[in-house]
Amino acid sequence: MSRVDMKKDHQFHPTFWQTLFPIKLDEHIRLLPLRASDAEQFLLFVKRDRAYLEEFDPYLKPIRTLQDARKMLGELEELCEQDRSLTCGIWDDDTLVGFVNAGIRPDQTLKLGYGLAADHQGRGIVTRACRVLIDYAFRQLNLKYAWLTSWKTNASSIAVAERLGFVADANLLPADPAQGTMTERYLYRLPNPNAKD
Repeated sequence: MSRVDMKKDHQFHPTFWQTLFPIKLDEHIRLLPLRASDAEQFLLFVKRDRAYLEEFDPYLKPIRTLQDARKMLGELEELCEQDRSLTCGIWDDDTLVGFVNAGIRPDQTLKLGYGLAADHQGRGIVTRACRVLIDYAFRQLNLKYAWLTSWKTNASSIAVAERLGFVADANLLPADPAQGTMTERYLYRLPNPNAKD
């Protein structure tokens, strides 16, 4: 049985995300929650595009070994079980080619982050993946708005945000070398048009 068809193997704790999966974006591309057991594929994904991914995602820099990958995915899985965050793997058949992270913040907003292999860009994959999660967060969870940050040099990430209808704040966020952000960033927001108080 292929990795992406293992629906029974993805019975999580009864979180609000549970009803979403598996998500099929097209004939080959699917979204499934990343788990510690996906560490080998996650490490391969990072290794294949390390230079490109690390340019814009400093959180991937510590991933050097299988143990590193397993530790990170285990922590993300715990956040999912606590209904605080969800990290989806983007799978092309049985190969992990990217991820989308959706974090629910205490102020009832949705923070998005994403990464995609260079050879899969330009196909609208991340845009479609984010749209599914945003729609669910707005319609089912009544979150007030979604937001994301993008380095001003990351044209691909900016294009995703703008295709989804996000609008950048007037002021750029400053660089923060201590956090691995070496250049200024845009802060993008997308309000929930149907949010209820």
